[in-house]
Formats: sequence, C-alpha cells, structure tokens
Amino acid sequence: MLFLEYIKINNMKKLLYITPRIDGSGGLQHVFSIKANYLQKQYGYDVTIVTTNAKSEQNFFDFSKIKQINKKLKGFGPFYLWNFIRLVKSKIRDEKPDFLIIVDNGLKGFLLPFFLRNFNVKVIFEQHGFRFYEHIEQKQHLFQRLIYFFLNSIINYTISFVDQMIVLTEASKNEWKVKKIKVIPNPLWIESLKGNSLFQKNVIAVGRQEFVKGYDMLLLIWKQVVAKYPDWKLHIYSDFNPELKLIELTQKLHIGNNVEFHEPTLEIEKAYSDSSIYLMTSRHEGFGMVLLEAMACGLPCVAFDCPTGPGELISNEMTGYLIKPFDFEVYTERVIKLIEDIELRQNLGKNAQKSVQKYQLSFVMEQWHQLFSGL
Repeated sequence: MLFLEYIKINNMKKLLYITPRIDGSGGLQHVFSIKANYLQKQYGYDVTIVTTNAKSEQNFFDFSKIKQINKKLKGFGPFYLWNFIRLVKSKIRDEKPDFLIIVDNGLKGFLLPFFLRNFNVKVIFEQHGFRFYEHIEQKQHLFQRLIYFFLNSIINYTISFVDQMIVLTEASKNEWKVKKIKVIPNPLWIESLKGNSLFQKNVIAVGRQEFVKGYDMLLLIWKQVVAKYPDWKLHIYSDFNPELKLIELTQKLHIGNNVEFHEPTLEIEKAYSDSSIYLMTSRHEGFGMVLLEAMACGLPCVAFDCPTGPGELISNEMTGYLIKPFDFEVYTERVIKLIEDIELRQNLGKNAQKSVQKYQLSFVMEQWHQLFSGL
C-alpha cells in the first residue's frame, strides 16, 4: 500500500495557475474554485494558484485546500510587465509544474506565452472574456483604432506560442487565429436540479456591478415593466459599486420600491428558486455563468444577444428570449409576456432546466482531465 501511494504521489500532475485574483465574488472566481477543487480532489492533481492583484487575503469562495501564492506587482508599463514575467518564471522554477495555465485576459497575460517559449512547461491559456470588448465599451477615434489594431497583431503573434488555448464558446473560438484551440465551457456546479413553480412575483439578476453588465439599461427596462405590473420586484445580487450610482438611478426613475439590492451570497441557488424570471442586460459576456445557474434552477431567461455567451446558452422562444442588443422595447415586451403567462414561463423554465444537462460538472471536468492527459 505504501509503495502504491508513493507511486501515486510521484505521478501526480502539477498545475500552476496564473491569474490576477481569486478573492472576488464573481463568476470567474466561482468557476475557478469549482474547477481547482475538483481537479485536486477527483483526479489528484497538485494545484497551485499564483495571484498578482488580490484585493483581500480572504476568499469569498472556497480555496482552503488549494495552495495559493499572493504577490503584489510593482512598477508601471514595461517595468510592470518585466516584474510579472520575472515572477512567473521564478514560480515555474520553484514549483516545477507540468502545466502552466494562464487565466489573465489583460495584455500581460496575452504577452506571457512568448516569454515562456523556451521553458520546459506546457502552457495553456484560458480565455474568459469577449476579445474585442473595447469596441463596445468605448467610442474609438482613428488613432485609438490603430493602437488596438497594432496591439491585437502583437497578441496574435504571442498567443501562438501556447500549447493549447481554451475558450468557453464557439463564438469566442472564431475570435482567435490559433491552431491549437478548443472549446471547454464552464461547468454547472448545481447538482440536484429541483422544479420551480415560478409563481413568485420576483425577477433576478446576478453579477458584479460594472458597466459591462448593463444594470443601467436593466433599470430603464424595469421602469417600463413595473409601470404595468407594480407588484413585481427586481432582485439584484452583486457587490456594491458606488461609481455606477445605481441606487441613485432607481430613485431618479421612481422604482425604489420595486428594486432590491443584495450582497453576494453563497446561497445563490435559493435566490434563484425564489424567483420566476432571470434577466441579463450585459453589453458583452465571456460565457454567462449566471444564465447557466438560473436555467438549472428552472428559470426562463431574457438576455441581449451580446457577444459571446447568451446565444449559445439560450434557445430563443424555447428556454427564454434572446433580444437584439439595446432593443429596450422588445426586451420589455418579452418580460411582460412572461409575467402575464404563467404557463409560458413554466414551459420555458422546464426546457431551460433540461437544456443544461450537457454542462454537468463531471462531464466538463473530464474534458479538462483528457486535455491534461493528452498534452
């Protein structure tokens, strides 16, 4: 027995993750905790996570059994990049991993594979966002467009040095000129799928308070909905961001009695179960993990058909509604339609719950295991 245990330990694959932070309460951190713990517990991988921009020593999700190294990078511009590269190289020497997995969609993360091209480690890059988000989030002048074109040309070159690139959706796959690219979606962590009567006069939205999530648009839409159905309430679960002034916007729109803000919770499954509709107004997404969670809880979902996740999770008029981006009128009409027709939302909710079976945790994580085994 001791000999077999010795063999098992010495054959254990070592994974070294590089990421800005895992202490947040967002979808990426949640997925990170699920994957890291599963790989270590179910497959016996030795997992270490190096963070470079942690805001807190306390993690919202459970990483208690995962080795974690938090480092604060110093410098600015090229000096910051140089310190980042030095840190990663030193940790590769210290940890001697079989695989280095980059989960950093910042410029430094995209450049890193080039600087590791001569290291004896397999490099995997996880892309969790929409690549061309700048075109949506800001108006670009000609000079800015030229800068982004130049940077993206560099990224196309540096990312070509990865041994494998992983994206979350087929749409995201088309954004990259990488030969070794594969789609592995986020896993569904909810194991016991329960039915939902959908009788509650509650709708729900979940996700960090950032411009990209479009809460400003959601509140404008909700004002139109509650003008007709004032007994319905919108529940928003997110960390508080005073810069967005969402509370002030609810007051300005006179919908304060119909909107309730909640802090992030580890019992989000119960919040879904207490709701009847899920609403998403993101300007862009990497995947839309909250959609997957809501559908698993039997909720019909309404979302803008933004890049790059909702269109692959929601089947329009089967599991929910996909709305042309920024079409407030149609979005409002679809929400009202679901409010008025209990049978419709129950049917869509049942279809939604059935549709997410292919994202089950064991199935998705087996894809990761096969990837590590095959490289």
